[in-house]
Amino acid sequence: KYMPAGLQQEKLKNCNDKVTWGYELSKIEDTDPKLFDEMVKKKVLSDNNTSAASFQFSSENKKVVYRSSFLSGVPACLDELVKERGVQTIVNLYSGTLNSHNELAQQERLAFQSFGGHVYTNVLNYEDNFKKLSKQEIFKKLKEIINLIETSPGNVLIHCYGGMHRTGLVFGVMQKCLHKLPIERVLDEYKCHAAWESKEREGGYKKENETVLREFPCASLK
Repeated sequence: KYMPAGLQQEKLKNCNDKVTWGYELSKIEDTDPKLFDEMVKKKVLSDNNTSAASFQFSSENKKVVYRSSFLSGVPACLDELVKERGVQTIVNLYSGTLNSHNELAQQERLAFQSFGGHVYTNVLNYEDNFKKLSKQEIFKKLKEIINLIETSPGNVLIHCYGGMHRTGLVFGVMQKCLHKLPIERVLDEYKCHAAWESKEREGGYKKENETVLREFPCASLK
């Protein structure tokens, strides 16, 4: 995955960085939601969309934050995160419309706790869609989530369903505001995790996500 020089973390041995995306998925999302759910679930169990960076928060608290899709299908990765990478907290950002997310969350939580993980948090009412939350409401929710990450025990894993949109906003805002990365580099990383290839093949890229990343007021985190 794209990661600025000096911020890389050693690559996970038991997780991959493949992105759950396929243009055929977008074609059936509106016409057959049940099939869409089944296909996305199948892909996300094999495509982990992982990376990580070390952050120092305004409180001077330092921790490594990992990002991914649901890791229900790769218990070896969860084991590695807990026992080798010091991850004590998972923040699950997804509470959307895919019915399979409850099953995946339950499997992930049980596996995580069986390996010695401590806190599994479900964040409710977090959206990346302007039709469901206004831009200002998204800004407020991002601030709450970043504060939760900062105050959670140990290193933290964050994910939504596929690790593209909700996760991309949280991670992107932290890269922009805590690491002071230029916005174009933040957007490059967002696009990488959204399977963006070009303007003709944008993958899961959303223009409104770019708007949030560009306009989020970093001063609000202090």
